[in-house]
Amino acid sequence: LLINLGTTQTSGIDVSFNWNAPTTEVGNFRVGLQGTYVLQFDTQIDGVNYVSLLGDAADGAPVPRWRSALTVDWTLGSWGATLAHIYASGYDEKLRVPAVGTHDVGAVSTWDLQVRYTGFADWQIAAGIRNLLDEEPPFSLTSNFQFGFNPVVASPLGRVFYLRATY
Repeated sequence: LLINLGTTQTSGIDVSFNWNAPTTEVGNFRVGLQGTYVLQFDTQIDGVNYVSLLGDAADGAPVPRWRSALTVDWTLGSWGATLAHIYASGYDEKLRVPAVGTHDVGAVSTWDLQVRYTGFADWQIAAGIRNLLDEEPPFSLTSNFQFGFNPVVASPLGRVFYLRATY
């Protein structure tokens, strides 16, 4: 019989900013920022005592203090493009025995690019590149069936190309 006796207490600030520039001859531009700043993330691993997972992987999967997506979008007629910067702040994790101390896991920062066309009735065709600059994830000791990176905050795939059609 499994019983979940632990609870999690969390608080933070969500940020959302969107700005539409005045229309120009070269198209419409929009800038957006969506982010979360975590103030508290305490959880009960043993069902009694609280531990903070905020920016620290000593007692479980870390929660980055800041995550955000900054986007710049352009449209002109049936064409459009979006450039996005995806960011998650770094954290500390406990070194494994026999080592003592902590390891600083760096922040994750990637750029994505997408181009789209909506000139066919009821269709949208998009092509894009995730992780445009082919950034490697920061080294992490986190062991969630993966080694060398933390899948909660980063992807090991590198640069990924995609093509999508939506009807």
